[in-house]
Amino acid sequence: GFFVRVEPFTSLFIESNGKFDGPKRMLSDVQKAWETIWESTQCNNELTPEWFYLPRIFINKSCIDFGTNDNNENVSDVAIPSKFDSQHFLYCMHLRKALRNYHYSKHLNFWIDLIFGSKQQKKKLYERIFRIRNSKILRRF
Repeated sequence: GFFVRVEPFTSLFIESNGKFDGPKRMLSDVQKAWETIWESTQCNNELTPEWFYLPRIFINKSCIDFGTNDNNENVSDVAIPSKFDSQHFLYCMHLRKALRNYHYSKHLNFWIDLIFGSKQQKKKLYERIFRIRNSKILRRF
């Protein structure tokens, strides 16, 4: 539920499940989410386009009580890297700027093939994921 903080998705989560997902499973910290995705072979979350233009997905403007996490902290706004000083708009701009970076632009076609193209075939998918996880491409980001 990356979009749980934004309507109409907030209402859809409640309507479909009668409640929100557990706070431990919600996006609450970008760094922790990245580590989970990177280390787990069972986590298949992907970076949706909204991360690059919609800072509202990180902000709990409606002040909804999502519960507490493992550290007994309230889950509310998504924690972003400290260099952005909780400025979610700047974080989105940084992500967008990274897409324009020569290095990432050069490799974007691989991601497109992985998500939408020929690399969706199971064997090619596993080969590509193995190469991506072992490359330095993602570690630079």
